[in-house]
Formats: sequence, structure tokens, C-alpha cells
Amino acid sequence: MTKEEKKLYMKEYLKKYREKNKEKAKEYAKNYYQSNKEKLNSVNKKYVRENKEKIKEYQRKYQKEYYHTHELYENCKDGYHRVYLLEDYNYVGCTGISLQKRFNGHKSEFGRIIKKDRYKVLFKSKDRDEALQVEAQYHNMGYEGRHIQNTYK
Repeated sequence: MTKEEKKLYMKEYLKKYREKNKEKAKEYAKNYYQSNKEKLNSVNKKYVRENKEKIKEYQRKYQKEYYHTHELYENCKDGYHRVYLLEDYNYVGCTGISLQKRFNGHKSEFGRIIKKDRYKVLFKSKDRDEALQVEAQYHNMGYEGRHIQNTYK
């Protein structure tokens, strides 16, 4: 058996072993953490204390490369407010940011998974108050989504 063949064999073997013993490894990790909690926490705190600048630099780089957080949020705003319907949840909402970003919020906050063909944009306007009025009309018709943060006129 050549080195390459041996490497591939070991890789496959380890993959199968991990798959087969997934629950056992999970249980071991949980028990290890519980029995060494104080030690692990103190080591982690010490590392953070000693590498504060390194961590901050990494976080800045990570945010800049992957999120562009403020810039991305601003790019999502096109000046329009949309009133949308989530058909699976009988929910009507209003947003001034991109629908995709808003749907990500629905998913992370409420566990609502929105499929591409299961929502509709009911109304689009540059005026937020007008969009909120339209949203309120839909809520009065029985759709979910009314909340106290919006002021309806």
C-alpha cells in the first residue's frame, strides 16, 4: 500500500468511525465539559485577557470581509416600504429593508421558513405612513402581524 492509498484508507476509516460513534463522542464531550468546567472557563478567560487586541482585530477583519454590516444594511434600503404577505403563516408585515434580510429575521426570531413562491408583495410605497396604513387594513381583515411598535394613523 502506497502512502497515498494509506492516507485515503485512514481518512475513510476515521470518517466511518466518527459517524458510527457520534453519540458516544457527544456524551464524552458533555461529561468532560461538566467535570472540567471551572478549569476550561479560567483557561478561556486567560486566553481572552492575553489576546484581547488579537481578538478585536480578528473580529474587525471578519466583519469587514463577510458582513459589511452597516454598509450591507444601508444597501438594503432602496427608499421603498413594502407590505408583504407570508401565505403559510397568514402574516402581513411592512419593511423598509430588503425582503431577504427581513425574511432572515423571521427565520431566526420565529422559526418561520419562507419559500420563494409562498410570499407576495401586496403594496410598495416611498411613504412609510402610507405603507403602515395599508398594513393596518390587512390586520383589520384578520391577518396576523399587528404589533404595538407601529403607529397606525
